[in-house]
Amino acid sequence: MRDGAIDGLSIGFRTVRARTDAKTGIRRIIEADLWEISIVTFPMLPQARINSVKSANIRKPLPTTRQFERWLTRDAGLTRGEAHQVIHKGFAELKRERDAAQPSRNALADKIRRAAKLLTHQG
Repeated sequence: MRDGAIDGLSIGFRTVRARTDAKTGIRRIIEADLWEISIVTFPMLPQARINSVKSANIRKPLPTTRQFERWLTRDAGLTRGEAHQVIHKGFAELKRERDAAQPSRNALADKIRRAAKLLTHQG
């Protein structure tokens, strides 16, 4: 697949609910039971193609401590002290201290979740 030798998809399903537009004759599947998805050489629908392939065997190296600290301060919005605490004591310890000071505040956890989503989508 990485070399482009095979890139077609076959999707097997059973239509549960569908509507056909009276003017255009186009059938729209509203609900379907998926039975299988297979990689094939010649798909029935020419546009049913695989555009990219992830690598299951090659892992990106973990960031260095300095890179992680930079990410925590720049993208997650933590102070340097908070970033150091996350790195050395873990997020749970920082959250515990924050929660003790302001029990209704989950902003730190939300910031880190949003930043983590950005980080994973950029990879």
